[in-house]
Amino acid sequence: MGYQENLIQSLREIKDEEKINYFNVENNIEKGYIIVRYEKLLLEEKEIYDSKIKIILPKDFVLMNEELVKIKYSSSDSPDYVYTSEDTTVNFNFSLEEGEISNEDIEEIRDIILREFKRMYPSSKMENIDIVETEDKKIGTFSFIVPVLDGELFNRLYFIPLTIGLLILTFSCDVFQKKEWEGVINKIILTIKENEKCKEV
Repeated sequence: MGYQENLIQSLREIKDEEKINYFNVENNIEKGYIIVRYEKLLLEEKEIYDSKIKIILPKDFVLMNEELVKIKYSSSDSPDYVYTSEDTTVNFNFSLEEGEISNEDIEEIRDIILREFKRMYPSSKMENIDIVETEDKKIGTFSFIVPVLDGELFNRLYFIPLTIGLLILTFSCDVFQKKEWEGVINKIILTIKENEKCKEV
């Protein structure tokens, strides 16, 4: 039996054991896990900015160490936090611009930054240009793919208005993981919440 046959057999055994459909995945974050690339990732709530902001991310994702952050990002572009997968190929980057931001500002902010990225990456097609609406928020977003040394990198940015300022979340992964993660990112974004004490200030 070849490698592919062994892999499929192993996945079928896991599927039967846990009663999880690894082949037709419909991820529901409320279940406490997601399935990405035939792998079950447990979820947990992470806290950033001195516990002012909470978000549900894969449990195994950890804060990238400072040395690697310095290598991967320029000092001017360095995010405040980077939660990364074990192999560092999937990243959630967080940056906060403090100040009063309203829902009405979000589309304009997204478009300003979108124009800047078009200038920086003229050969990259900007996609998923959208406003995601929740009960109390408008979240701006767009995505693009850029060439890197060892392939291509998928990026999706989100602009989220909070009481403490504008939260900019950038998700990135190699293009080979794009399809699996695309269906999950929006659901993860919707788990972002502020500490109730921040809202009272």
